[in-house]
Amino acid sequence: MAGQTPDLREAYQLLCLNQFHDIITGTSIGAVFDDARRDYARIHQITEAVAVQAAARLALRQDALVNTSPCAVRKTGQPASSKTRICAP
Repeated sequence: MAGQTPDLREAYQLLCLNQFHDIITGTSIGAVFDDARRDYARIHQITEAVAVQAAARLALRQDALVNTSPCAVRKTGQPASSKTRICAP
């Protein structure tokens, strides 16, 4: 994973979808809750796979680049000290 960013888009989109006010307050019909349980199981599957991959890479005891920021930092055409932050939605 060193230098790589895991693709968490699907998990993020499912998480956002399930933050809708009817689901949170419990006023949806049963089928909606069935869908939400399925979506949360998929979110867990995706994030667990990413965590297992990361743990395996860290266990190799090789040099690794870890970005704990939710933003990617990319150099611009400016001097070497200039950087641009690009945050995911």
